[in-house]
Amino acid sequence: CEYKGSRRGTDAVMILARITKKVIIIKSIANSGYFRPKSIGYQVVMVWYQKEFMFWRKWLKKNGGLVEMEKDNKHKSDLLYNFIDTSDFYYNDIEVLNRSRMNVPFRIRDESLTMVFVEEAEKSGLYQLKGHRLVGGLRASIYNAMPVEGIHALINFMQDFEKKYL
Repeated sequence: CEYKGSRRGTDAVMILARITKKVIIIKSIANSGYFRPKSIGYQVVMVWYQKEFMFWRKWLKKNGGLVEMEKDNKHKSDLLYNFIDTSDFYYNDIEVLNRSRMNVPFRIRDESLTMVFVEEAEKSGLYQLKGHRLVGGLRASIYNAMPVEGIHALINFMQDFEKKYL
């Protein structure tokens, strides 16, 4: 089975889809319910969310399906984690079994360089690397649409940054 969720706008309409073999069942659910009291009737569920799901499904199928996507995601995260784990400059203290393939958190041993890293990364075209506001550090989000070339660009930047500040 494949599942896809989508939330946008103030009504937060969500699409849930369950696909089994060639049967597609799509349910549109509005967070506030299908019927609003004192209104003239049922909410109109926007068609865009169903279209978005169908575009996503075609993209997924074109790119080899879930099996191929998992292989790609494992390869991308392994590249980045292997680089961090073999570095004396960067580190990740999350145990291997608990690591995410989508968000790779890491730190610089000299914490004072964290914001310098973020600023220089942005100048190099690498964005959104600042860690979670409660946890700090750095975080690379490498979701499905991130190509492996993006991982190589990040690793190259990290190597250059390490040489510059080591």
